[in-house]
Amino acid sequence: MRRNEIRVRKIEFSNDFSMNEFRINPSIKFNARELKLKDEEQKDGHKVFAVQCNVLIEQTNENRMPIRLDVIVEGMFEFVDETQEQIDKFMKLGAPEAVYAATRSIVASVTAQAGGVTVINLPLIDFERQGEAQQNQQNQ
Repeated sequence: MRRNEIRVRKIEFSNDFSMNEFRINPSIKFNARELKLKDEEQKDGHKVFAVQCNVLIEQTNENRMPIRLDVIVEGMFEFVDETQEQIDKFMKLGAPEAVYAATRSIVASVTAQAGGVTVINLPLIDFERQGEAQQNQQNQ
């Protein structure tokens, strides 16, 4: 891998302060895609991919929440001379892990600084185990 970047695309936070206790049920989604390169940037073996992590914490009918938090973090990863197998492996494990680690840190930081709300620590995700489970489902 030649280079990577992680960028915050969106942070929206609101707090109602009327509730002291609540249980979060975050929606966490990942989206990966290959980016199109301009003609002058295209070289043999040169590829760029992006992984986006969207986290939404909000009140629902089933779960009362004093806050609303919408965060989008994107990682961009540039590859030169890696095999497709190496790229696929990194994009399934390494890329989402890196982007999610940054997202967890951002959510904890924003909620720590908000005051009146317990710091929100997003759950850990075992990407390797999750990938194995998805592969087992596809093989059935």
